[in-house]
Amino acid sequence: MIKADEVIIYGKEGCGYCTLSKTLCEQTGIDYSYKSLEKDFTIEELYDIVPFKTFPQIFYNGKSIGGYTELKAIVDNLVS
Repeated sequence: MIKADEVIIYGKEGCGYCTLSKTLCEQTGIDYSYKSLEKDFTIEELYDIVPFKTFPQIFYNGKSIGGYTELKAIVDNLVS
């Protein structure tokens, strides 16, 4: 089981892949923490951690893994 402090999703309102990422975690029983742009962080704060161009930005075990596609690959490997 992946714990909430191991998966952090940085997203924004209206982002389809952010929603897909949250849904994937919920459907597979993965605890996660969700941070919303302008409510929990600013673009500048996130960019200081990881230079990015897209949302969501997902961290697993304290490291940036990319977005939804990379999270799905990790989940698929854990399930299989």
